[in-house]
Amino acid sequence: MSKNEHLMPFFKDVLHLFLLVSLQLLHLSLVSFCVSLWLFHLSLSLICVSLHLFRFYVVILCVFALVLPLFVIVFLSLQLFYLRLPSHYFLVQQPMSWITARKFCQRHYVDLAVLSTQEQYFTLLNATAANKVSFWLGLQRQSVFSDWKWVNGEELRYQHWFRRNYEGRCASLEAMLKKDKKLLPSSWRPTVAVVRRSPICIHDRDIKRTQHRKLQ
Repeated sequence: MSKNEHLMPFFKDVLHLFLLVSLQLLHLSLVSFCVSLWLFHLSLSLICVSLHLFRFYVVILCVFALVLPLFVIVFLSLQLFYLRLPSHYFLVQQPMSWITARKFCQRHYVDLAVLSTQEQYFTLLNATAANKVSFWLGLQRQSVFSDWKWVNGEELRYQHWFRRNYEGRCASLEAMLKKDKKLLPSSWRPTVAVVRRSPICIHDRDIKRTQHRKLQ
């Protein structure tokens, strides 16, 4: 047997090994290419999602830009119409008659303001000191011969009348007066022009109320 014939099996093995390695490298290249394609697809998907989110955020910002001025206008309008007072009182800056004011407070809150104690009276007095106007309170009497009572049935336990009016049937708080005595009775007769003032409502739902006859 010649020398070349002895080397032939060796060359065959080397060639076979080379082919196997080449096939493995080709397979690895194909796998890498597939992974690259998948990563590219994932990147495109993320870009699409980002574009959708960006469009969503743009829409949200546009809606917010349109709604915010309207919200500010409504909020400022409410602040001009309503003035929040300490504790459980609410000032409605819209002049109306006493009976209309009470109906308004009963419809939207509980009733007209009740100042059972002098502490409550002076607290409200200090809170309304900057407002040079008159405010309706939940203070009334059924006739000129009756005692003054609050709309929840409690009697008036202090006397801070600025001026007595024996025909008065309902009372207001005159914030423009300089002294502490700022309660002022108002007449209520069909022949007298209707007096209009801004009401102070009470909005604490836990306050006990009793029903009373309306002024005639």
